[in-house]
Amino acid sequence: MTEVGHDNARAAAELKPTRLIVGIGASAGGLDAFRAFFARMPAETGMAFVLVQHLDPNYESSLVAIVGGYTGMPVHLAEDGVFVCPNQVYIIPPDAILTIRDGVLHLTRPAPPAARRTSINTFLASLAQDQGENAVGIILSGFGSDGALGVVAIKEHGGLTLSQAEFDHHAKSGMPQSAASSGFVDHVLSVGQMPAAVLDYQRHRKMSDSVKGRDGVRQDLAAHLVTICAVLQSRLGRDFSQYKPGTLMRRIQRLMQVLQTDEVSRYIEQLRTEPNEAEHLLREF
Repeated sequence: MTEVGHDNARAAAELKPTRLIVGIGASAGGLDAFRAFFARMPAETGMAFVLVQHLDPNYESSLVAIVGGYTGMPVHLAEDGVFVCPNQVYIIPPDAILTIRDGVLHLTRPAPPAARRTSINTFLASLAQDQGENAVGIILSGFGSDGALGVVAIKEHGGLTLSQAEFDHHAKSGMPQSAASSGFVDHVLSVGQMPAAVLDYQRHRKMSDSVKGRDGVRQDLAAHLVTICAVLQSRLGRDFSQYKPGTLMRRIQRLMQVLQTDEVSRYIEQLRTEPNEAEHLLREF
């Protein structure tokens, strides 16, 4: 490719809109959660949704028809080699392991029994690796702990993580509670609140992305990094001034995106005044 061609490709990448891919994991009892989620999620968001549910390998799944009744988006049974497109829903078929690479779904069939038990972790980990901060991981109701390691991967790569709440904003027992107990879930919410939370995050991401440099970091963060480290040292007695600036700025940026804080100066004020905010950033580091 010529130098001009490289410049045009970079310019096109910089102008590309934020495209979130939302991975949703569930097990037994997931149907009610799917209905509550998709009944409140608009059909034209620019996001794509991939549902990974624990399914009986010996029976055909009716999830495509069921979920299709709750949303105006096209709903597909995931196929090997299919590129994930915006405003579409993809559902794992029975007896399969699903991953994503370069935005393309990959199926492994038949799925070994042990692999089926961790199919949500497998997909979310691949989603985190593939999409980075454009990945969203959601854990809905189900037995066991599948999904907990997946949300760790999503958060470590800069994405957003949600877990289903009981009636009182404590995580629902089973998979949601296991995920929340990892300490890597950004928000524990009722399923009905999740669509609004993801849409708000997407709106803030679009604003945040508009001020990022080619390295993917907000251009206004570097000037405030010394102040943020000084606040952390004052609040926590921890000195981060010798850490790699790029790593620190990416973690600060991720937390600002989760909190939907637009201005770095406003975030610094939160660090100074909110009782737990410095601890949150410490955990982020």
